[in-house]
Amino acid sequence: MNIQRLALLLAGLFCVILAPPHAEAQLTGLKYIGGVSPHYATLEDAIADLNTQGVGDGGVTFLIRDGVYEENDNLIISDVDATSESPVVFRPDVDAIVAINVTITGEFSSAFRIHNSDHITFNGSPHESVQDTRNMTVSGYRNADDDVFVFWLSNGSDNCSLDNLIIHSISEPPYDSGWSTPVYCSTYQVPQPSLGMDSFILSNCEIVGGSTFGVFLDCDTGMELRDFRIAGNTIRDWQKMGIKLDANVVDCDIEGNQIYQTFEMARSSVYGISVGGTNSGTNIHHNYIHDLRHSELSGSKGIYLYGNSDGNVVYDNIVYLFPGISANSSVCLNISSGDGTNNRFLYNTLYMGGVDTRGTKSYCLRSSRELTDHELKNNIILNERTGGDPDDGHYALRINAADAFAESDYNFLSVNSEEPLDNRFVAMIGTELYNTLADLLAAPGYAPRDEHSLSGDPGLNMEDLHLESGSACIEAGTPLVGITTDIDYDLRDPVTPDMGADEYVESGGLADEDLFAVQNAGFLRCVPNPCAEGSRGAAIHFRLAEQAQVEVAICDLQGRLLRLLLVGLQAAGNHVVQWDGRSENGAALPAGAYFCRIKINGGLVESTRMILLR
Repeated sequence: MNIQRLALLLAGLFCVILAPPHAEAQLTGLKYIGGVSPHYATLEDAIADLNTQGVGDGGVTFLIRDGVYEENDNLIISDVDATSESPVVFRPDVDAIVAINVTITGEFSSAFRIHNSDHITFNGSPHESVQDTRNMTVSGYRNADDDVFVFWLSNGSDNCSLDNLIIHSISEPPYDSGWSTPVYCSTYQVPQPSLGMDSFILSNCEIVGGSTFGVFLDCDTGMELRDFRIAGNTIRDWQKMGIKLDANVVDCDIEGNQIYQTFEMARSSVYGISVGGTNSGTNIHHNYIHDLRHSELSGSKGIYLYGNSDGNVVYDNIVYLFPGISANSSVCLNISSGDGTNNRFLYNTLYMGGVDTRGTKSYCLRSSRELTDHELKNNIILNERTGGDPDDGHYALRINAADAFAESDYNFLSVNSEEPLDNRFVAMIGTELYNTLADLLAAPGYAPRDEHSLSGDPGLNMEDLHLESGSACIEAGTPLVGITTDIDYDLRDPVTPDMGADEYVESGGLADEDLFAVQNAGFLRCVPNPCAEGSRGAAIHFRLAEQAQVEVAICDLQGRLLRLLLVGLQAAGNHVVQWDGRSENGAALPAGAYFCRIKINGGLVESTRMILLR
């Protein structure tokens, strides 16, 4: 064989080796579902194509045209490796109103499931809309007494989100056993891959129903659900727990949700937010929990922290309970026994009311823990419940030992009664009863706790538990680093803040467009994508008691400076700094976690973790 022929043969072999196999193109751009001349007639067809072809550069957005869609169950997005630059989005078309109905059959079935897939979003706000509106309803009809879910996220699904949706879990007939849950994030009964999930966001959704839970988070041993965010949702009419963090949930943020029920539950006690064991680093704040309607001989629990939960911060919440007349023991905030450590309870308003005819106890705050490293400050804790057996009373505070809290001060502890013969007590320590705050302060081993605390009538507006003008709680608190706003995102006074979840503001506080303050600038959305000049980003608020040198900066998680937003001498008063999601050179930063850092006169005042959404 001559040299020239050999060279040609080798070249031909080389070409055969390098030629890629034939493959369909990955999905990119806009794809239409339904309507006239669609790419796909159903969501099932679109998801099947996505699973087969994957997603290409720039990502794919499935626009669902106006109408009602009757879909099969178990629509599973599996092993789709999207990115922040190339995401997968399902949302209504321009001005469309979409209803998706799914009949869910069989145990551990769902309407939609996201499995081992990244950067998948269902967003109910229409394409090109500049406002977040809920134009898409997803209803899961449960027709069997099994464990079923409307949305299910399972192993390895990172950076996914459900935004601006109405999610209904509907039982026909209303099954009272098993689980039906609108939003379920869990690795349970899913063996592969052996991965947890990171950075799921559930925002601005209306979540209705669930024979057990409204939102359920749980992960098997050796895996974790990390950096989840549940923010700005309305969660109502579940039958057991509104939000349940069961196990192995780390650094979750539960913010600004309204959690309530509109009818009596068929099942037993009901919980607003429940945080189970082996969880840590959860922030529960700016939530309004009210109207928890238990079954006849059961009770209501507002926020419930189980034994081994540690490093949690519970602040700026209102829990407003009126248990029924035949209720079992009820509690606004419960900290159960166990070895969890370093939990903080700050600026909450806890109210227990109503009349008891069954003869059971009620508590605004109950702690069964023997540990001494928890903090209780700036709370309003008021139990005005009456009736029942004189030996089974109603308590503002119930603790096992005088040193249950390492720090407890600047609280308003009251039953609004000093009558020695009634069954309302400011505190119970072990089995000892303390009728008034003065009695509590004199309890063996209790001092110096609550030396600045108050009692009596806190002056609450009983419609929404906000402070009335002239309330004794106004300017009676102590400043706490890192908490700069109240439940309404009004700025707190940095020197003499108010007690409780509400900071009384004569003028009504910040305007609606100024919803974000420093510590919860963490929920940022830029519209359109990427952030354009003049689009909404984050409004970062701070208040100065006097003129000072101020620096406001955005940093990455390693502390590296990305953008200097403000530096210079600033006058006393309120200030707002805008961030549009860009770096110092004007480049749009990718979705993810960042820090907002504020320094006053060279000293660090605030370093707050934020999530930038795209």
